[in-house]
Amino acid sequence: MDIKNIRLNIIQVAVVVVQTVAVVMYVGRQSGKIDSVNESTARIERNQEREAADNKIWKAKIEADLADLKVRTALLEARINTMVK
Repeated sequence: MDIKNIRLNIIQVAVVVVQTVAVVMYVGRQSGKIDSVNESTARIERNQEREAADNKIWKAKIEADLADLKVRTALLEARINTMVK
């Protein structure tokens, strides 16, 4: 082999190495993006679970207040009925 062929082979190897490094860096960035999306999704799911628990508590409080109002209304109606008679 002469010097010219050796130089061409070295250049070809260098190009392949640069392309490989570029692909590895690209895959690494994409992997980082996927990890970021996974973390965001997990955070959103935790927030939704927490909000669902809070909503159940609020629903129970509202139902208790409604039941209390119904009892008070019935008592007031009974009181009014006894006053009218």
